[in-house]
Amino acid sequence: MCFTVVFGTLLTANGSLRTMNQIAFLSLIIMSILNVVLVPFFGAVGAAIASLVAQSTLGVLQYLVVRYRMKHHLASNTWLKLMILSTCLIIVMFLQIKFQWNQLYYVLGIGLLWMALVFGLKIIDLVQVLKMLGGNKEVPAATEN
Repeated sequence: MCFTVVFGTLLTANGSLRTMNQIAFLSLIIMSILNVVLVPFFGAVGAAIASLVAQSTLGVLQYLVVRYRMKHHLASNTWLKLMILSTCLIIVMFLQIKFQWNQLYYVLGIGLLWMALVFGLKIIDLVQVLKMLGGNKEVPAATEN
């Protein structure tokens, strides 16, 4: 979801609304087809899977357009880090479905896992966040991992 916000905003600022709408329409078609296929078998979980796939497709396609048109490149291992994060969170989601943990513990646990993975894998650099929160007037250049 965050990819669609960030790269959708870049495409809007770049004046690529037509391309962005075409990508959104493709995502809508994908979600509609997956809903027809998955919802009868999996119910709400099928709808959630369809939404996840459609949003992921939307984000990746928007990134590819931004990369091509604006010459923007993510660090080489960023995709690997995002795949590790996504895989871990999906595994925990399926474990929740199987074991039906207390909702409060599940939300707290998945939040802590997310924070540990995001900061541990340095998807978000904690030092940079603390510098920004500390009111540092200088904005350091982004570092590639």
